[in-house]
Amino acid sequence: MAWSLPLWLNVLLSLSAVFLGLFYYYLTYNFDYWKKKGVKHEKGWPLFGSLFSAMTLREHRVHCLDKIYKKYSGESFVGYYQGRDPALLILDPELIKRILVKDFSYFTSHGIEFDEETDPMLAKSLFALDGQRWRDMRSKLAPTFTTGKIKIMVPHMAEVGQNWLKFLSKNVSDEAVDLKELAVTYTADAIGSCVFGVNYNAFENPNNTFMTMGRRLVGYDFKRGMKAICVIFFPEVVKFFKFEWFDRSLVDFFCNLLKEMMDSRKKSGQTRKDFLQLMIELKEKGSVASDNAEDEKESKELGGFEDSQLSSGKFDFSDVDLYSQAIGFFVAGFENSSTQISLACLELAVESELQHRAQAEIDQVLKEHDGKLTAEALKKMVYLESIVQGKEFK
Repeated sequence: MAWSLPLWLNVLLSLSAVFLGLFYYYLTYNFDYWKKKGVKHEKGWPLFGSLFSAMTLREHRVHCLDKIYKKYSGESFVGYYQGRDPALLILDPELIKRILVKDFSYFTSHGIEFDEETDPMLAKSLFALDGQRWRDMRSKLAPTFTTGKIKIMVPHMAEVGQNWLKFLSKNVSDEAVDLKELAVTYTADAIGSCVFGVNYNAFENPNNTFMTMGRRLVGYDFKRGMKAICVIFFPEVVKFFKFEWFDRSLVDFFCNLLKEMMDSRKKSGQTRKDFLQLMIELKEKGSVASDNAEDEKESKELGGFEDSQLSSGKFDFSDVDLYSQAIGFFVAGFENSSTQISLACLELAVESELQHRAQAEIDQVLKEHDGKLTAEALKKMVYLESIVQGKEFK
């Protein structure tokens, strides 16, 4: 006598097979994209794409891309897959330069999307914007990055540097020094002063609220690692579940801090030469004024767009836009700057000859400027600049 499965089980198995088939198709239907284009590419795997090690948190995404880079050395570019989406890795330096400089206005999408309702602080940041909104925002923010505007913030950075020196004079001994921690402290204080208009002196108060919240803002743990995977490889999942990259308490702290500083300046009528003041000017007037003809020329070069490529209507720069740019600059500058500073200090500690040459140049330049560290003085420290850029290291 033949044995048969219950009808409900047959239906369930059939539906499961159909679902798995559709799910597999959803994950792999795009995997012939580069083949159709005639582009050399890394094979994609269901769910993982071409970056299996990164998806399973075995190694950083950058290391995975580095392996692809080395495997296809000699090619101008190579295709791969981020999850199920096709992506292109540019290998030729000249092509990279063309994309980032000459033709950058055509590449307005950054490949990462954040939901504006769920994550407005990231969605509205210059890094995450794309299309026309990115063009307009970049053009309006460009004047804040000119040489003239950066110069006015040097005194704030120098003041933080003096706090660092005072701390070292009190605490340095023959024991090992944690350079990264010192660099992190300096960077947090410098960004706090230039961008947020506050000075907590983290060298004397390492556990102040700004420092603590800043560490949480840029911190990276398993939870945030999983969020990063979803943002990069499965943006649909982020949209569906409405993941927030930053905890609400972090966003509220920095937004409230900025609002407090803005209200204080408005009430007192006082201004300060920092990034926050430039953002306030942009919000109130719709643009940041140039200091002179040279400053205006540099602004246009940094903006990179013709007037015909920009929106003709009034530029709307809201409080949320302001908060987003400030928080974005903190996140972008915190780890990068502190890492570069700590590595440069480490190399100087190891290479005593380089250290002596750099110190001699610094002493000579400061002598010429009455011992004051100014933008003009920094510009003359060409050897120090080459060290920071890593040109003097083997």
